[in-house]
Amino acid sequence: MNSSLKFLLGLYPSTDQIEKQRDELIKEFEKLSRVATSDEIVRYEYLDKFVNSSEFADKKRYYESLVFKGSNEEQKENEYLRLKKSHEVKFYYKFKASPSYSLFKSMDGSKEVTDFETLKTFIESTEYKKVEDYMKDKKKWEKTEEYQKMEEFKLLSQNSAYKNYYKFIRAKGYANFKKLVDSPELKAYQERENFIGSSDFLTAKGSKEFKQSDAYRKFLEFQQWKKSSLYKDYFKLAKDQGLYDYNNLNNSNEIKHYEELKASLPQLNDAKRRIEALKFEQTEEFRKLQGYKRLASSQRIKSYFKTKTSNELSDYINLDKSNLIPDYEKLEKYIQSEEFRKQKAYLLDRKKWEKTDEYRQLQEFLSLKKSINVVWYYKHKDLNKYDEIKTWSLSFEDHFNSGSLNRNVWLTRYFWGEVLLHDTYALPGEKHLFTDGKNIEFMGSSLKLVTRNEKVNGKEWIPSTGFLPRDFNYTSGLICSGNNFRTKYGKIEAKIKLDGSNGVLHAFWLAGDTIVPQIDIFKCYNNKLYLSTFWGNPAETSGIQRDTTSISASKFAGKYIIFSLEWSPEKMVWRINNVEVKIQVSNIPGDSMYLVLNSGVVGDSPQVPTRLEVDWFRCYQRN
Repeated sequence: MNSSLKFLLGLYPSTDQIEKQRDELIKEFEKLSRVATSDEIVRYEYLDKFVNSSEFADKKRYYESLVFKGSNEEQKENEYLRLKKSHEVKFYYKFKASPSYSLFKSMDGSKEVTDFETLKTFIESTEYKKVEDYMKDKKKWEKTEEYQKMEEFKLLSQNSAYKNYYKFIRAKGYANFKKLVDSPELKAYQERENFIGSSDFLTAKGSKEFKQSDAYRKFLEFQQWKKSSLYKDYFKLAKDQGLYDYNNLNNSNEIKHYEELKASLPQLNDAKRRIEALKFEQTEEFRKLQGYKRLASSQRIKSYFKTKTSNELSDYINLDKSNLIPDYEKLEKYIQSEEFRKQKAYLLDRKKWEKTDEYRQLQEFLSLKKSINVVWYYKHKDLNKYDEIKTWSLSFEDHFNSGSLNRNVWLTRYFWGEVLLHDTYALPGEKHLFTDGKNIEFMGSSLKLVTRNEKVNGKEWIPSTGFLPRDFNYTSGLICSGNNFRTKYGKIEAKIKLDGSNGVLHAFWLAGDTIVPQIDIFKCYNNKLYLSTFWGNPAETSGIQRDTTSISASKFAGKYIIFSLEWSPEKMVWRINNVEVKIQVSNIPGDSMYLVLNSGVVGDSPQVPTRLEVDWFRCYQRN
């Protein structure tokens, strides 16, 4: 009997039976997993692999064939005795124990030697030579930039143009001159002077009314200007021989540079006194030279470098770097060790196999093979009943057992209400408003979305105009994970109780960032369940397409049912209490989508209040 026929006949398992079987299977699988990683199974599997390996068989043959004569141990013992008598080994240990090498070794890399070599390198460096030559140079001042600046200042100070410039600006009438240059007053003076010399003025002067005329007033005013110190000072300096140099240098970069040089004279003189006072004996270089001479005369330093350049040290280092000495010392350590003595005795033992770790592991393996846990584990580990658990990994779950909604996971409004408005809203034609959490109740470990008959004001989305205020006669609840959890493919399931009220819609669905695709795990209203997928282009006329299966919901009212969707790139499978009720193999959505659970009014006379209850959500990804 196929699954669809079973479902129509009501031959599907009860929710309690499914959960009980699932819990028992999970507990059994968890036990299997614990046993699989237990020390006992891990040890058994290791030993099983080991004692049945060719390596184990080879080792058994190997241990039973071991003898001392001709063995590696005998060869090592003979090689050790040969090396101990060799000239190279005798010389190495004699030189290593000598006083000269002991002193060399104690000093090698020491601060004393490092300081000497550092000082020697420094004294022989071009850096030191430059400092010594500089400090002993009697003309070091003349080679400085400060000296060049001071000489430049002296030279400019003797320049006639600069002298004329400063003589001009220090003249008594310079302030008046500067005041009148390019001023309206000077322009007025020149215009009045031109007027006095004009034919118009001469004509006015010859008339009888001259003294009562404006020309006469201008004439008297001009006479007063000529007598004022302001104009006298200006015209005196305007005729001065220094005016040319003043015009060329005033506000020029040359004068600014000269003034900067003049302002820096105190610093230049300080630099001269400081540089001329420098003495080589006062420098760090001189102190290092003295330190170098003191160390160079040390008997310890002389002995160190004598040993360092000797042929004996060269031979010793070559031996120390060779494999000869490490090989000898390794052999000596081994021949004198308890390990060698035991191994030698072991090779002479005819019952050596029974004393091996491999033999002990074989006995341990045979004992473990009879263990209760080992027998149980290998009886259960490959059973097919665990395949479903092995296939999926839990990616999200909520059991609503805290008594409040986890706001870090769930929104209580449409996702786009959160993004665009930070407020709830209704879609076109919806008769209810989601109240942003007020219609959510908790009882035990379940969440309830309550639809009520109550008036409330809110917003409605109108595609042609946007969000507009509207009065609603009903309120309801919604939760969605759009802000914090999304899934693409996998298995999504929830344990939900429908109350079967007419005129009210209950829905568990998946949505993305666009109108389509949308997956209805179920929508229930007017005693029907609708399992749907929506896709297409909303911008086109009739652009949205759907694939919908409807079934009677009468058998589900008032009891918990497990609704699930298994979603892969190849197909989608809807199940109710583990019974397949719909399969879709084309137009499979490929977007990451979030969970939505909501209830609301769809009829004119809804049976309210009504409740949509959810006990838990679980989402899985395929391993």
